Parts: sequence; structure tokens; C-alpha cells
Amino acid sequence: MKRRPWPLIILAVLHILAPIGNKILSAYVSHMSFSNYVNIWWLKASPETLLTSLVLPAFAGILILVCRRWSFVLYLATMTAILLLSIKASLTYGNSLAYLTVAGMTILDLLVVCYFMIPVVRSIYFDPRMRWWETAQRFKLEAPVTFRSEGNEWKGTTANFSQTGLFIISENLPADGSSVEIELKHKDVVLKTTGTVIHHGQMNKLGFGVQFSPHASLRKQTQLLHNLLISEQAQLKDRLPGPEDSFLSWLKTLISTGKGLIPERRTKH
Repeated sequence: MKRRPWPLIILAVLHILAPIGNKILSAYVSHMSFSNYVNIWWLKASPETLLTSLVLPAFAGILILVCRRWSFVLYLATMTAILLLSIKASLTYGNSLAYLTVAGMTILDLLVVCYFMIPVVRSIYFDPRMRWWETAQRFKLEAPVTFRSEGNEWKGTTANFSQTGLFIISENLPADGSSVEIELKHKDVVLKTTGTVIHHGQMNKLGFGVQFSPHASLRKQTQLLHNLLISEQAQLKDRLPGPEDSFLSWLKTLISTGKGLIPERRTKH
């Protein structure tokens, strides 16, 4: 899969649409039309009710999609706030519908929170390497390159390129973690930048990956090469979402094999 896990997308959408679903259910239990129930509810709703019923659920859905450590913590805090405010509202109104709503929300909240506490799911928020869909767009690039590390200078050939790094094919391999200076030319674009050796691999030939330095002046150079490769339509097709990443494909796999509800552990590459 090359896109964000479908379970996270679905949970986010359900959070955002939860206010509508809640009103439909409440209208049904109250034996009222949806429009009449909403009109009456809107006239009686306090700012606290609007916060609990409309703002916070949508905010929680957005936090799910953000996928960051801080959004994970803030999501749990938001869900706790929704539950506490709902309990307060049920005690205020003291009717069976309010109690039923809070009971249902409590069960759902616990199930969702338990899902996010699963180690693989939690690691998506806490470990940037797990967010594979954020991998920079990668392009095929075969260009001669000169690289220098620890006083040595060698030649090689690039295999692919992205705005965050590239892969160099060479028999000379700097140590992982070492700094490297890179110089290459592709058509009219000359790229002179620095980076860090992050891994060695076997891509039909021996080579190593480089992660570019984050300095703003160096990013301008990589942006020029990035734009040129886009104009040449040199994107690696295996890095783009395909039919296997669609919702229907995910749903079919889930139904037939039971897999897909919990994201598989994988990293950017």
C-alpha cells in the first residue's frame, strides 16, 4: 500500500460525520423527522452542546489524519473531553435518550481508543519512518555522480532521486552515517549538495542511499532537479498508488482474508 491506511481514513470520516449520525439516531428514537429534530435541537443547543456535538468530533477526525505524536495525544484528550461533556449533559437533562447516547458513546470511545493503543497503530503516530505514504516522490535518474567522503573522492551513477535523497550505484561505499558531498549534472541542472549515508542496498548492483542535508540553500538546488524530472515524467510508477491501494481492494482483502483492519508494520523506503 502506498497511501494512508484505510482504517485511519474511515475512522476520521466517521468522526467527522458522527454529528449527523447522532442526530439521525436521536430523531428516530424521538419519533420525529430529521429536519424537525435538528431545528428543535439547534434552537435549544447551548455553546457547550455545540462544542461537544459538532466541533470536537470533527476536530478529532482531523487529528487522526494528521498522524503526528502531538495529534495522537491531543486526539485522546479530545475524546476524553467529548465523553466528559456528554456525561455532564446527560446528568443535566436526565432522560433515557441522553443516558442511551452517552452509554453508546462510551462504548465506541473505548473501542476506538483501544484500537489506537495497538502498538502498530500507535507507532504510525510516534515513528515518522512508519508513515510510508509520506515518502517523497521518487524519479528514475541515471546520471554520473562524483561523491566525496572522509577525504576520498569516488565516481558512481545515480539510480533514483527524490527531494529528500538519492541512491548511488558504486563499488565504493562510505560508512553508514558518514557525511558525503555530492555533485552531479543532468542536462542543464547541476546539483551540488551534501547529505548523510543512510543505508546500503542491492539494486541489481552495489550502492548506497543518501539523505540530503535540510539547509534551505541546498533545497533550492534539489527543487530545480525535481522540477526537471517532473517535466520529463520520470516518476517511478511503483511508488504511485495503484488499483491495489483502492478502498474496494482493501475491503475485498479484509472480507476474504481478515487482513487490513490493522496496518502492517512497514517503513519508508
